[in-house]
Amino acid sequence: MHKYFLLLALPVAVFFVSGCNPFSYFMIYEYSSSEKPDTVADERMTELEQAREQRMALNPNYREAEIEAYRRSRGISAPTQHVDTRPVSTDELRARLEKQAAERKK
Repeated sequence: MHKYFLLLALPVAVFFVSGCNPFSYFMIYEYSSSEKPDTVADERMTELEQAREQRMALNPNYREAEIEAYRRSRGISAPTQHVDTRPVSTDELRARLEKQAAERKK
C-alpha cells in the first residue's frame, strides 16, 4: 500500500512544483504586476520629467494645453491643490471666479 501511495504522491508533488502548475503561473503574474520600488534610473527619469515640465511652464512659448498634454503623456499628476470644504457664499464665489478669469486673461 505504501508503494502505491508514493507512486501517486510523486507525480502530484512534481506537478505542484513545476511551471505547468496554474497556481505558480498566477503567482508569477502577481509578482510581475505588483508595485515595485523605483530604481535609481526611475527616480532620475522622474526628476528629468519634472525639470522639463518646469521649463515648459516658465517658457511663454508653450500654451497651457501643451503643458497639460505633456503631463498626461508622461503620467505626471498635477500638484495637489488645497480644497476648502466649508460652504461658500455667493458673493465669495463670484469674487473668486472673477479673480480666476482676470488671471486667465493676463
